[in-house]
Amino acid sequence: MQRFKYRPKKELKITILCIVFFSISAFVLLTQFKDKVSAVSIETSQDQILRFGITLPYLTGDYVELVKQINAKAVLDWRTDDINEWVDNNIDYIHVIRVSDAAYDNGAVLDKISVWVTDNPGEVWIIGNEPDRYYYQDSVTPEVYAQRYYEIALRIRHFDSDAQIGFGSVVQPTPIRIRYLEKALNHLTYLSCGNRQAALDLIDIWSIHSFILNEHPNQWGAGVPVGFENDWSDAIQITDYSNTYSSDIFIQRLKYFRNWMKTIGEEDKPLWVTEYGSLFPEWEVLCKFYLYYDCNYPLYGWPSENETIKFLEDTFNLMLVETDISTGFSEDRNKLVQRWFWYSLDDIRYEIRVNEDGTTTTYGFGGTLFDPDDQFHQTVVGEAFESYTNQILTNLPSAESPVLFRQTATTFSVYFDQSSGTYNYPYEICYCIQLPLVFK
Repeated sequence: MQRFKYRPKKELKITILCIVFFSISAFVLLTQFKDKVSAVSIETSQDQILRFGITLPYLTGDYVELVKQINAKAVLDWRTDDINEWVDNNIDYIHVIRVSDAAYDNGAVLDKISVWVTDNPGEVWIIGNEPDRYYYQDSVTPEVYAQRYYEIALRIRHFDSDAQIGFGSVVQPTPIRIRYLEKALNHLTYLSCGNRQAALDLIDIWSIHSFILNEHPNQWGAGVPVGFENDWSDAIQITDYSNTYSSDIFIQRLKYFRNWMKTIGEEDKPLWVTEYGSLFPEWEVLCKFYLYYDCNYPLYGWPSENETIKFLEDTFNLMLVETDISTGFSEDRNKLVQRWFWYSLDDIRYEIRVNEDGTTTTYGFGGTLFDPDDQFHQTVVGEAFESYTNQILTNLPSAESPVLFRQTATTFSVYFDQSSGTYNYPYEICYCIQLPLVFK
């Protein structure tokens, strides 16, 4: 994991505690070249491979070797703990701190942060995993997400001044979920003494998931965000399954989200797509479980393996080349997206599970690169992923360097004035915490 100088550490234990800081940054060099990948002319390089990440639902099989095989340079498994093999193989491990009621355990998670962070200095911490998603993921209101993000982020800042912190991770960048983030950001501002810039300075990376799913309640898909049960007029409805793997919809949503980032003054921060893919099991896999399906005719636009591959390649192409001088990340040559994580390395492709009561449940996802039910044999989607990254690695680099993190950093100092009995700060920006929230 790359290390980045950010700000000095200070130990603070007070009834009302203020920590002051401005934006943080980090710098990673990547290079650029010109070639044709998957029939699209793009500018990229050997170092451009650092943009490619993969998610790991199951830590089974020889997963380190599988990640190396597809040339991914970052992994995310929704956990906080790292393994030495990632560092040894120059693969970035992205930590995720869950904020669901069960994971947060009435704040018990806060006591663990000092160990997690000091054991992994200078690394990336994504706070929350789909906090907007009912039941299946973190499932909290925007206000609760803001509160927990605030408590966790301040501790990370305290114990590691070099850490990078990611905010968001909603299911998809749609209007209703941007409203979820707006509510969370408003509450984060309230917690930050009403100072909007102070709240924004707690965010180093904007993290989103970018699936394309139905949002209408009581239907398939992502549902409405937590807290929006009676306020979902702008929820997206999808009836054509082919929309779930539309690269046009995918890039339109990323542009929409970047435009929103500009409206709140955050366009000059990196945007990471920390989870995305074509979630529907490929038709060639699904149809074999049902005698009444014709494997030659996908149901209602259901994705085939070739369509999943096309979605993978098209979205890679788009994220590598799409720029906007107004809304893109200027330190990264105005690119819209700095890093992305495909779903997934090894999730189950499809299975029918028999429950204790005799009923059955189906489970499975598309986009799997190595089949866990077939001794982790590489799927055709996995072959396409590896072929794409191999083509990038065979091209010659040039002088330009993409940037995954911000470059500009502001340091500050905090000191105790014995005569007044107060802590003094060089800036007006401050974060106020009430006891019993004490750093440990």
